[in-house]
Amino acid sequence: MDSRVVNRQIRAKVWPFLREQQFEKFTARTAWRAWELGVDVVNFQSFNSYLADAIGATTYSFSVNLAVYYPMCHKPGGAEPYPAEYSGDARLRLRKRLDQPELNRPDTWYVRPDGTNVADVVEDALNELRTRGIAWLTQFHDMAAALDAFMNRDDSDMTGRGLVEETLGGRLGSPARTRRVQGIAAYLGLR
Repeated sequence: MDSRVVNRQIRAKVWPFLREQQFEKFTARTAWRAWELGVDVVNFQSFNSYLADAIGATTYSFSVNLAVYYPMCHKPGGAEPYPAEYSGDARLRLRKRLDQPELNRPDTWYVRPDGTNVADVVEDALNELRTRGIAWLTQFHDMAAALDAFMNRDDSDMTGRGLVEETLGGRLGSPARTRRVQGIAAYLGLR
């Protein structure tokens, strides 16, 4: 078993769905969709051996991270056409729905060392993209709704132990969050 098996499953199962959703650029683990005012990112985060050992996963296991990137919230000339997920202004880590006693973390799809469950875990991740992920990304295409979210919504904790599920650039009132609010408000002509 190696990561190429997981990459093939992602390419075969997930990328066709994302193409239907107008995603147009792909690497082995990341897809991008440019739209009029931003870029949506879907990333299947892999783990190096140090991190995998620390969380009790295999290096084949993965998390699914989403991001919305607004060039207007970044310095002129500093915007990225295909940003990394962690550069996103709004970010979400999906939760798995599979029962996986091997790994109780809600944000990590555990791939067994022999790879016997890789098709099932990729399918579960795809179902989360279908049922939650695309709608979450698309909500931020409405700039008035995005401004309201950035101004009023707290980061969410999926476990009560500090495992962040959704973040909008930082805590409410933080300089990073304020920069995003100012960028969107300026676009809307509210500044």
